[in-house]
Amino acid sequence: MKKVYLLLNLSILFTVSTIAQTDYLYIKGPMYVGLDLGFSQHQYLPIGFHIGSGSMQYGVTVGLPVNKGVKGEYYSNINWDEYPEDIIAEGEYFTPFTFDVGYNVYGGLVIGAGLGYAYKTHYRNMFDELHILGYNGRYNISVRGDGEMEYKAFVSYYIPSERTASLYLKGYYSNIMGIGLSLGFSI
Repeated sequence: MKKVYLLLNLSILFTVSTIAQTDYLYIKGPMYVGLDLGFSQHQYLPIGFHIGSGSMQYGVTVGLPVNKGVKGEYYSNINWDEYPEDIIAEGEYFTPFTFDVGYNVYGGLVIGAGLGYAYKTHYRNMFDELHILGYNGRYNISVRGDGEMEYKAFVSYYIPSERTASLYLKGYYSNIMGIGLSLGFSI
């Protein structure tokens, strides 16, 4: 019976001390700014910036495609259907951006959503057998396609700190970028 009481007291003390440590400094001051960088399931590099005041947080996120699939030198002066015999591959990629709004629900936990637009780019990888265009005959052309709505949901957790800057982790789901994780800092 003494072991149970001892275990119960230790767990209560541990919980109280953990809460007491995080009672301060999740996010500093009445106004703060933050920057994060991460990775996503569909090979995007999301870069986020936010400004917070009170329990609200407002931000912008841009997703940069890591692997576009484009190969060779880019030529802007060649029309889309000019050399059909040179086409070896084609595809598309998106460049999404969102405007985000978050709410600090408890301590360092922020839940939010974002809405934006994703620009679509169609590309064609080409090969010139005479090696006139591009390095070693490889070149590409691209045109802007119809974009799509970009939406996401995110959860951020600010790691408690005694310093002026706080680190935070952000997990999110986006319809273009997929599931992702970011690491950021806030001042």
